[in-house]
Amino acid sequence: MTELKLFIKSILLMFRLPFLRLFSSTFFLSALFYSILSRAFWREFNSVLMGRFLYLKRLHEKSENLFLLRRNVHRLEKGLIMRPRKPVFGLKYIKELVDIYEKIMIKSIENDLLIKDQLIWAHDVLEKYFSVVKEHEIISKCRDRFQKINILFDVDDKKIPFSLATKNPPVQYDAFLKLTQSRRSVRWFLPKPVPRDLIDQAILAAVQSPSSCNRLPYEFRVIDDEKMVSEVSKIPMGTKGFSDNIPVIIAVVGHLDAFFN
Repeated sequence: MTELKLFIKSILLMFRLPFLRLFSSTFFLSALFYSILSRAFWREFNSVLMGRFLYLKRLHEKSENLFLLRRNVHRLEKGLIMRPRKPVFGLKYIKELVDIYEKIMIKSIENDLLIKDQLIWAHDVLEKYFSVVKEHEIISKCRDRFQKINILFDVDDKKIPFSLATKNPPVQYDAFLKLTQSRRSVRWFLPKPVPRDLIDQAILAAVQSPSSCNRLPYEFRVIDDEKMVSEVSKIPMGTKGFSDNIPVIIAVVGHLDAFFN
């Protein structure tokens, strides 16, 4: 029976090779293959288009968009550290940035520390930008608007500039390398819950890595309900045989509505 299965697999492989060679030869044929002959990427097609729709919908409705705020503030940061710095920059998006900054600022943010920190950062970057950039009609109008926006928080806690650490890092390279080399894939876990404070610490360390012009277009969903863990653990490949042993799963969920393309 095993030999028969192997024989059938070899026959199928002989037919698949020229078939896949043909459809992988051009972009058009590849798109045709995954549009008609395979449904493997249908969900991705739909998700990407839905994300673009939601992004453009926010722009059309001029609603709050933290992703756009973070992206454009980061673009200003890059212009500010440019060497040599251009006397005038950011003309294409400075109005858009001031618009979204004002919209988010007028909301009540006292109980939302995350948004408050981002607005402090945006304020400090904009303040620095307007203090160094040369005069231009667009910049002058945006500066006047920016200065009239009521600040709903204490701005003493400056978020910029971040000084480059010149002292020796707390962890030397050899120790860091040993840490990375000590990593192992774990398949069997103790039958006890994972403390949420330890999970929070791990996530806090993970989000220090910037992504997509500082958009941070994702969220972490911590799943520790036994029934839900059992269902979710069966979704990815490679968990057969030990999925019932997993005590907690963290799903990283991306937000495709953070992107315009």
